[in-house]
Amino acid sequence: MPRFRLPSAPLRGVLLAALAALAACAAPTQPRPALAHPAHPPNWDGAYHGTSTRFRAAARDCPHPGLVILYVAQGQFYYNWSHGTDLVATIAPDGTVHGTGPGVSLTGTVHGRRMDGDVADAACGLHFTVTRRF
Repeated sequence: MPRFRLPSAPLRGVLLAALAALAACAAPTQPRPALAHPAHPPNWDGAYHGTSTRFRAAARDCPHPGLVILYVAQGQFYYNWSHGTDLVATIAPDGTVHGTGPGVSLTGTVHGRRMDGDVADAACGLHFTVTRRF
């Protein structure tokens, strides 16, 4: 089996000098930009208690206003519009609230511990105001 032999000392010096010259000619590396960490959304989770009031009733079977309790988990909640009709709503990081159900829409905002919104279909509309309890 052939043995590997190191080059002589003068040749090693020339090789090292050539490698150093090549390294010096290489383009300097640019620092990597810092990774932007996504903003953590506010913690909207908790139980919200309050009331609703009617602002439109063009049909006899409109939902009744009254007490409202919303349980928000992971920025989402269900709003019971009428028997068998629940809307799925989401709270965006900027505090806007959007939700939909069959023929019904929910829009609103969250400011601190308070959430205000409107739920409406073509004939009926409720406005709700709730406050986060925990």
